[in-house]
Amino acid sequence: MNDPTSPAITVPDAEHHAYIGTAPCGCIRMAIVDDPKRRREVAREVAAAVRHGETVERVTCDYVRTTKWTRPDCAEHAKPANAQGALL
Repeated sequence: MNDPTSPAITVPDAEHHAYIGTAPCGCIRMAIVDDPKRRREVAREVAAAVRHGETVERVTCDYVRTTKWTRPDCAEHAKPANAQGALL
């Protein structure tokens, strides 16, 4: 369980909820925890996902952690097998 007195960002429990934005191809492009303390930020991110043409749905945080975000057959969002993350 998270320590409510901790000033650091905490990881929500599995039973908490999040919003995800799914692109028309089926890839998840956005996820944000449904935190009542951050209503404006959550609303802003959900609205941005809708503007980008994503389908938004509310799911459990456990779903966000365990599901595959990118469809293997998506040429636009799938990483090539030999790709490595770039440092910014």
